[in-house]
Amino acid sequence: MINLVPEEAKKFVKIEYWSRLIVLFNIALSIVGVVAIVLLYPSYVLLDSQLSAYVSKFTETEEMQAEIEALESELLAANDLVAQLKNSFESTTLSELIEVLDELGQGINVNYFEIVRVDREIKTIDVAGIASSRNSLSEYSKAVTDHPLFKEVNIPISNLAQGQNVSFQISVVPNNENQ
Repeated sequence: MINLVPEEAKKFVKIEYWSRLIVLFNIALSIVGVVAIVLLYPSYVLLDSQLSAYVSKFTETEEMQAEIEALESELLAANDLVAQLKNSFESTTLSELIEVLDELGQGINVNYFEIVRVDREIKTIDVAGIASSRNSLSEYSKAVTDHPLFKEVNIPISNLAQGQNVSFQISVVPNNENQ
């Protein structure tokens, strides 16, 4: 078979063929792109609305968390205040300590109290008075030592030298766990 089409015309036909093929490919690609955009747009709208919902919930949660932390710190401060108030109500007052020291001994006449404080805490209470006998003074110091409000009693030996009408001065250390 003889081909009657000249070479230049063949080249022109090939160029025309490939250019039309490229145009068709571009048109098909454009149609696929438009269809993809049309089909994906509802998904985009849905995802965008869900994202904004999640962002708003996240913001609300952060605000609530900030409120919770503020309330938590206020609650801790209130609990500390309640604990301090509870300790102040449960603590033994000075008048209770003196009343207990005054009432513990039989045959003891307390004349004098001196309280030594350091930083609002009672360190020692010096008690002076007259005991009817050496035994009553000894029993008084044992009763004070055994009482839960007091830790220890320091009684000088010189106070036990007399047998009757014993003049004494003792130092009492209160149990500060009760204060």
